[in-house]
Amino acid sequence: IWPPYASRVALELWKKTNSEESGSEGLYFRVLYNGDDLTKNVPGCDGSSPCKIQTLHDRLDSLLKPHESLHAACQ
Repeated sequence: IWPPYASRVALELWKKTNSEESGSEGLYFRVLYNGDDLTKNVPGCDGSSPCKIQTLHDRLDSLLKPHESLHAACQ
């Protein structure tokens, strides 16, 4: 199934500015598809939006880990 022509997928990166969290702890992300927030559907986000960036990092790491490189993962 293909998305409609001219569909838009956006990955937003957010930073909490009123937080004492440092490094990646204060970073969050959202996934938008044609303006709809789909972040709650990302495994590990537990229905929250925005979701902690560590969740995205862990998810991508688990997908790429079996491969030697990003190039190998895309083959």
